Formats: sequence, structure tokens, C-alpha cells
Amino acid sequence: MASKMVMCDPCSRLNKSSEGLKYCIDCEDALCTNCSDLHSAVKLLASHHLVDVSVTTGSKFNIKKDCNDHEGMCFEFYCPDHDCLICRTCMANMHRTSGKIQPIDVAAKGCKTSSMLEDVSKDIASLLNSTNALLEDRQKKKTSVGQTKAKVLKEIAKFRHDINDHLDQLETNCCSEVDIFERKIRKTVSNELSEADKRQHVIQNICEQVDFVTKHGSESQLFIFLNTVKSDISRQAVSLQDLIPSLETNEIGFESSNLISVMKTFGSLKKSSIPCTVNYQHPKHIQAQTRTIPQQSLSSKRMLIYQKEELHVLQ
Repeated sequence: MASKMVMCDPCSRLNKSSEGLKYCIDCEDALCTNCSDLHSAVKLLASHHLVDVSVTTGSKFNIKKDCNDHEGMCFEFYCPDHDCLICRTCMANMHRTSGKIQPIDVAAKGCKTSSMLEDVSKDIASLLNSTNALLEDRQKKKTSVGQTKAKVLKEIAKFRHDINDHLDQLETNCCSEVDIFERKIRKTVSNELSEADKRQHVIQNICEQVDFVTKHGSESQLFIFLNTVKSDISRQAVSLQDLIPSLETNEIGFESSNLISVMKTFGSLKKSSIPCTVNYQHPKHIQAQTRTIPQQSLSSKRMLIYQKEELHVLQ
């Protein structure tokens, strides 16, 4: 199927129809040949970054340009003392004593070969590896729940053959409890799998944006994007670091009774838990390159415990 033709935005605003062949990253407009030539001829627009319109198909430059603290103001400078992007109001109000403030265009020089790009790329790769491993781990656990159920039911059936027919009802009750455990565990693992999938998509999206801006954006745009995306990466890292220790692997076991002649229960079901085996270490250099993020105290973190629940099936 032929790709949909991109229309020239300036011509469209003049009720004209022209095919867009170039895309201005700064104006966020598709441009036909004539508009592209005119765009480059205007002095104020000559420094804008133009790319082939084909590279923007299905992708967006999600670069935040507006200041968080001052509405209507855009980032124009970089403050090395505070390692942050600032607008003119920021510079006047909060960065008066900073003596090394630079225009973004100046500070961004060499950004595509900088250690910051390398560090951010490594951090994203680390997050992706961990979320991919987490996704695979939870998928395996979800599958093993059914396998464990089959194994337990086989043990129950084997034990059942050693007792009299009057224990049929006790067997039914015990198998019903296995189903209850299995449904609860499966529901928990399904929720964890869904959460892991959401995190993986978020990190994958950040990775694609970094790759896209690196290949097709200007150094200024990449510099702005890397500085604005660092907080998102840090939040994902802290969130993932807190999530993994809270995950458990629940197993179902069966213990048969040794007192068949006087047994009052068919047996007992036990659920054991072990910590998630996925490893993840929060990159320290992200914390060093971003504004201070309040750390959660040790007392407020969830402590992993091994729980063992015993359910007696009464006659």
C-alpha cells in the first residue's frame, strides 16, 4: 500500500495543495519545495533544522521547550552550576549569581558525541534490559502456575486412591481450594505482567525518542531533549527499583495426611513465596546529573517476608 502523501502546512493554511517534501523541526511544519526555499531564505528561519519529511513518518519530536516555572517562557539558556535548562525569567530571578550561563546553542555543541548522550543511552538500555527480564520472568511464573496446579492435582489423585470411597467429598473440596489458590495467584501475576508491560512500553518509547532525535534532530534539540528526559528516566529507575523487591513468586504445594484411618481432613494446601529473581541497580550517575530527588526512607520501603499460609479442608 502506498504511503499517504504529506501536505505542505504553509500552503494548506493558504488553501493550497502541495506535497510536503521537507519538515522543519523547529516550526513543526511540512514544507513543499517552494516553501522550503523561502524558509531557508528568511534570515530568522535560516538556522532552523530541516529534514526529509519521510523520517518523521510515524514519529514525533517530543521535546519540551517551555519552562515549568514560568508560563509562556521557553528554554533559552543552560546553567552549568545547577545543571538545568532555564528561561530568561529563571536567569533573572534565580540564577543571578551563576557566572557560566550559556545559550543553549553554545552549550549544546558536541552533544551528539557527549558522555551525557552515552550515559542516557546506557541508562535506557539498562532499564529496558531489566523490564524485558521482568516481563519474561512474570510470563514464566504465569505459565508455571498452571503446571504447578497439574502437579498438585496429580498428587491429590494419587493419594486419593489410597483411601476409601467415602472421601470423595473431601477430595472435591481440596481440589476446589487448589482452584481458588490458582486463580488468586494467576490474577496477581497477570496484574504484575500487565504492569511490567506498561513500564516496558514507556521505556521503549523514551529509547525510540532518544534514537530518533539523535539521528534526525539538531544538537540543540538533542541537548534540550536529553536534559528534559533525564527526570523521566530517573523516575522510571526509582519506580522500578522499588517495584522489583515487592514482587513474589507464589507456589502451591500439597501435603498428604499420614493418619488415613482417622483423618478429618483430606490434606492441606500451602502457598510459599520467594523473591523475584530479576536484578536491577539504579544508575548512580543519573542521580548526579539531575536535581535532587527525595529518597524514600528504609523504614517506609516494603520488607520482603516469606509467607506460608496453611488451609485445612474440613470434612
